[in-house]
Amino acid sequence: MFSQPALPELHPIPNGYARVHVFWGDFDSENDALAYCHGTGQENNPAPLTRDMPDAFIDPTFVEINRDADIKSVLQWLDRDGKVETNVDASAMGNTLILIYEDAFGGLPYRLGYTDRVAYAAAWLIRKRK
Repeated sequence: MFSQPALPELHPIPNGYARVHVFWGDFDSENDALAYCHGTGQENNPAPLTRDMPDAFIDPTFVEINRDADIKSVLQWLDRDGKVETNVDASAMGNTLILIYEDAFGGLPYRLGYTDRVAYAAAWLIRKRK
């Protein structure tokens, strides 16, 4: 299980920006990560990620998985405006980065947390591209 530091306080999203929640975890394969985050696709059988976070409805359409990616590069891509310093120890992050875009919650209230499989890294505001 990952350590559980305090979750960030989320502020309203400014116009022209979108929020993405960043998690990481260790998975044996890309299929293992996909099954955890997206589930089986069977009706009335939510993905394990959603079951492990009972205070959040998560539409897997808005969940992106980056297994064995250059995690530093992905985090720098999120910080497109160069306004946030990215000082993340990628070696402590596991092999899979999971991005959950704000649209995944369908406008419903939510509370995210840590599970036995994934750790919450941060919430980033990214500028929407025109």
